[in-house]
Amino acid sequence: RSGTYHRDRGRQTGQDHWGPGVPKVYKSMSVIDGQLCEKEWQRLVTDCATIYGWAWWHQPDSRRTQAGIPDLLLIRETAQGVDTLWAELKRQNGKLTARQEEVISLLIRGGHEVHVWRPSDWPKVEARLK
Repeated sequence: RSGTYHRDRGRQTGQDHWGPGVPKVYKSMSVIDGQLCEKEWQRLVTDCATIYGWAWWHQPDSRRTQAGIPDLLLIRETAQGVDTLWAELKRQNGKLTARQEEVISLLIRGGHEVHVWRPSDWPKVEARLK
């Protein structure tokens, strides 16, 4: 099935990798051409985060958290200290709710790094997670 992210291919090892441990599947923009559902998009981002050494948290049942909280919290230790960011993942044409905009604004004003990422943002996503 071309045009969608395949979980098994995304976890390949060995000669199918390019760069420092990143599967070739991530290099091809045709894999993330906007046809991803939010769950597939999240899997792609969290797999990449894991490859690059991030610990991440996601509440799988959004009914168990307050409205507006971003989808992912990512944390990793670096030579400079601790790197933390929030990410709200949207389908290509997905819109933020008013509450999401409000919470994101509060997080930014509080000094947090927050991103709203869509499949077309893949090069920026990967660059930030490296």
